[in-house]
Amino acid sequence: MTYNDREGNSVPSLKDIARMLGGQISGDYVLAPGPGHSTNDRSLKVSLGGPDGFLVHSFAASDDAIRCKDYVRERCGMAPWEPHKGNGHGQRWGGVTAEYIYRDADGNRYLRVQRTAEKKFWQHHWAGSGWQKGAPRGPRIPYRLPELLAADPTRPVFIVEGEKDADRLTSLGFLATTSSGGSNGKWTAELNSHFAGRIVRLLPDNDCGAFAWCRGQPSCCGIAGARRAHHERWQRCVRLAGSGQHRGNPGGACR
Repeated sequence: MTYNDREGNSVPSLKDIARMLGGQISGDYVLAPGPGHSTNDRSLKVSLGGPDGFLVHSFAASDDAIRCKDYVRERCGMAPWEPHKGNGHGQRWGGVTAEYIYRDADGNRYLRVQRTAEKKFWQHHWAGSGWQKGAPRGPRIPYRLPELLAADPTRPVFIVEGEKDADRLTSLGFLATTSSGGSNGKWTAELNSHFAGRIVRLLPDNDCGAFAWCRGQPSCCGIAGARRAHHERWQRCVRLAGSGQHRGNPGGACR
């Protein structure tokens, strides 16, 4: 039986996969060395099937599932993985141009956001040994949470519309974060506790939807009440003077 990937391209046979990975066939799958393992290792299991034409499983707890799948693609001469629109018409989005990792309070991987050339965003959650499709089932957390928790509580926090802007402000020495979904993401009450008692400044993109975004952020979701309980913290939406209009960057600061 011949297996194909999402684009209709033929996937190598088990015999060819075993040869190219330096492994051996065992029943209806191949056992082979995992990425970076010795030639005698047999921790990587590869079988045929699934939407990509093949499935992988690593018996080594330290191996990332996504890395293993990319490793098989590379060694077996298959095209690199790219996100798909998923509309049933076989249309493919461009490749991933940026990747952002959300970490929990202990620094553990929690959520991965991938951005494509067409500014589409794909979310994956950490499943213990690799990334799986879809957002985490747990609570939403702010981007760069460990840095936020480690910072001086009197230091202002800038909330921007996306991870790229948060990274840019951080590189300039500011304390910055965002929530998953960027300008399209709804601020939820579970995010509030991370900002209680802090000075929060909203820095929107320089476009016509800027203040609509501001109105949907923390001040309308309970953080203002938490600040009042602390009697000294406040929130402000910042609009930088002279930044012009419709430039698609945070207040003109990160061009």
